[in-house]
Amino acid sequence: MRWIGAAAVSVLLGGCSLVGGSPEREPDAEPTTLTSYDAREAAVVRGPFCDRLSPTGVEHALGAVPEGGEQWENGDRVRLPDGTRDRVHEFGCRWTGEDGSVATAYLFVPPVTPRQARSLARDSVGAGCSTFAAQGFGRPNVATRCVDDEATTELTYRGLFGDAWVVCSLQAPGDPASLPTRASAWCVEVLEAARA
Repeated sequence: MRWIGAAAVSVLLGGCSLVGGSPEREPDAEPTTLTSYDAREAAVVRGPFCDRLSPTGVEHALGAVPEGGEQWENGDRVRLPDGTRDRVHEFGCRWTGEDGSVATAYLFVPPVTPRQARSLARDSVGAGCSTFAAQGFGRPNVATRCVDDEATTELTYRGLFGDAWVVCSLQAPGDPASLPTRASAWCVEVLEAARA
């Protein structure tokens, strides 16, 4: 079985809904970040969650109203960057902003053991990436900061919640000072949407 990361998905869905069960925040409210959120208590369900993400949370992550979005589910066939097609075994979604920012979240459908999670965490640290404190985002977990050749910075949290492997990331052109706070808050939004 091959698990495909959200970066490999290229299916564009024109009408991805941001309407969900999460309560909307007041526009001026400061978002909750992982430093003030007890992620250890999050019981995640391995099922669809993107429709429950807060529109306000998506906008805060991107720093603006999203320009476009896409969503995928277990069993969808997608085209990979190398031109081949494969079937994904995850639920996920991503939104893009006008400036090129991208907020992504996905979780594996098959259960993941702690041993598998440690291997996934090790494999996630590639060229151009460094690790930083994962702030309790699952156990085991890893948080990475990656910079590509075009000076795009991506902060990603990966962690195991029970037997659910959850990944959330935020990328932005350059390295804006607000990126760590926005990425941390985005991951709280993802955990809230994926909770049991």
